[in-house]
Amino acid sequence: MAKAINIKWETDGCEVDIPSEVDIPERFIDEDGVDDEMVSNWLSDTFGWLNDGFEIVK
Repeated sequence: MAKAINIKWETDGCEVDIPSEVDIPERFIDEDGVDDEMVSNWLSDTFGWLNDGFEIVK
């Protein structure tokens, strides 16, 4: 299992209640590791805000 941590959300100054870390779904992990670009897109689609980076831990 992998997690995205220290997610930096682009919230345009809005007060929002979104997580700074989430579990990454298995579909974004293969033998080469985590697909960062797909995770970034998934985070934006799931939470409705763009992100300006995150770290991945296993």
